[in-house]
Amino acid sequence: MKQFQSAPYLWTEYLACFVDALPIVISNVVEQIQSIFPQCRDRAEKVLQERRLVDTYCCLEVTAQIVLEVASKISGLDMKAQWQDLFDQIVLNACVTSEQHSTQQLPERLFADTLMTLIQRQDVRLGKKEEFIEMPQAYLGAVVDGYWYLWPQETYQAVVTYFNAGGGTFPLTANALWEALSNAGILIRSKTNRKGKLCYENGTKVSFAGRPRLLKIDPARLQEVAEAE
Repeated sequence: MKQFQSAPYLWTEYLACFVDALPIVISNVVEQIQSIFPQCRDRAEKVLQERRLVDTYCCLEVTAQIVLEVASKISGLDMKAQWQDLFDQIVLNACVTSEQHSTQQLPERLFADTLMTLIQRQDVRLGKKEEFIEMPQAYLGAVVDGYWYLWPQETYQAVVTYFNAGGGTFPLTANALWEALSNAGILIRSKTNRKGKLCYENGTKVSFAGRPRLLKIDPARLQEVAEAE
């Protein structure tokens, strides 16, 4: 590792030499790659959703099979039979773990998990429409016609405060978070017309809240994101 760090060009030179030698050691290397890659993709797509990780797995698996075959021919040992299944499982497990970690860190997942926890702990409360109208500042929002209408700033502050108290740092500003929630189908934006141009607002005007706009949240989608594996 130190050798490559001090002279990065060595890696590309070694790689170029290996690629140049491949057709000599494995005469049908191109055909093998064309045959192996679709099989790897089928295997990966059974357990992975993220396209980037599917491609990563396929590239690593194809590379491993080629390298092991070259090593087998040079050493006279059947190293491909000895190591291929183990390497395949290690790489696939690593990709699955990476995808799970990535999913856990999505901002909409962080928001959904944290907000559901706050509600379950009763750190924040959602009231019925009548309760909210009577004491609006006593609630984080109201439940009306199957949707949650939440105070934007108070919701963001509650989520960030609880998340950061656990030792993390919430990764998004309020506006960036609303964008992510909208893209995930959690936040339902309202349409407005400005100077003849259609625009979307993060907040929704509702009669029972007066002038301020509230966040219109789809609780079914929120729970779906929170419980996604």
